[in-house]
Amino acid sequence: PEDPRYAPGVLRRLDVRTAPYSMTLQSALTLEGEVQLDGKPIRATVQATGRFRDDGSIEAAARRKDWKVGDGFWKVDTDKAGRFRITGVAPGTLYLTAWGRSCRMRDGHIVVEAGAKGIVIPMAPHPTITFRVHAPDGRSVGAVEAVIKRMVPGGLAWERREMHWGSYGESEDESVHTFVVDVSDAEAEYVVTAKSESATADAESAAVGGIRPGAEPTDIYLDARPPLRVLVVDEKNQPVPGAFVALRRFPA
Repeated sequence: PEDPRYAPGVLRRLDVRTAPYSMTLQSALTLEGEVQLDGKPIRATVQATGRFRDDGSIEAAARRKDWKVGDGFWKVDTDKAGRFRITGVAPGTLYLTAWGRSCRMRDGHIVVEAGAKGIVIPMAPHPTITFRVHAPDGRSVGAVEAVIKRMVPGGLAWERREMHWGSYGESEDESVHTFVVDVSDAEAEYVVTAKSESATADAESAAVGGIRPGAEPTDIYLDARPPLRVLVVDEKNQPVPGAFVALRRFPA
């Protein structure tokens, strides 16, 4: 709803043959608290997740594979003093998770009731690397598929490959996304290759190495990929409409 006084709702199992449905929205609640590392407030990103019940309330749903259409998802960055405030939350029970530079939650998540105040999210040291990704035109990219490898004697060791979503928690500029990614070894250096297929950028970066856990964010720049145009014809050299084309990239 556009009115911030009310929380989102969901209707399921609808029949298009039935007359218009009505939905009663519940009053929105707020979550407030602080993120701490060793008892001191720190900047971090906080996320609340839950699954809507048919009555419009929320139940905790931590695992993505358990989520369904209409799930509640709220994400904010703390201020400099580690404080956060999440508004527009539906009544019910939610999981809270948080992450920041060189730290993660001690227990992975905590369970809270919507409307709770004075929440304290305890963090523990954990090696992370941070980087920012820029499109060919210079704009900040907010979602990338990142391939991360660890530098070892004589080569590279596989670390992880997955989608990452940036946040604003590491920058004063709210137009710049920063990616914070868990790694396994606090003493190693890492190589990152970023790929984006979005309205912001359809491009891939060169591998950027020498990224150390706990260091300032590394800037990664995407290179625009020229389009590959394919014309499919039949035996009479006539264009074939609606043909399916599969591409494979072979190593050089």
